[in-house]
Amino acid sequence: MAEQIIVSPERLQAISKQMTARGEVHQQNLAVLRSELSSLLGRWKGDAANAHNSEMEQVVFPAFQRLIDALNHGAQVVQA
Repeated sequence: MAEQIIVSPERLQAISKQMTARGEVHQQNLAVLRSELSSLLGRWKGDAANAHNSEMEQVVFPAFQRLIDALNHGAQVVQA
C-alpha cells in the first residue's frame, strides 16, 4: 500500500510564503550583484574583465534568475 503524506493547508500556506520571501531576497541579491559587477567593470578593463562579465551575463545571472523563477513558481504551485 502506498504511503500517504498529510499536510495541512496552513502548513502549505506557510511554505508558500517562505518560498516567496526567499525568491524576493534572491531577487534583491541579484540586483545588488548586478550593480556591483557594473561598478567593478567601470574600474576593471581588459580580456579578463570581458571574460568575467561574459560568464556572469551568460551563465551566472541566468542561473540565478532560474532559481528565483523556480521559487516563485513553487510558491504558486504549493498555494494552489
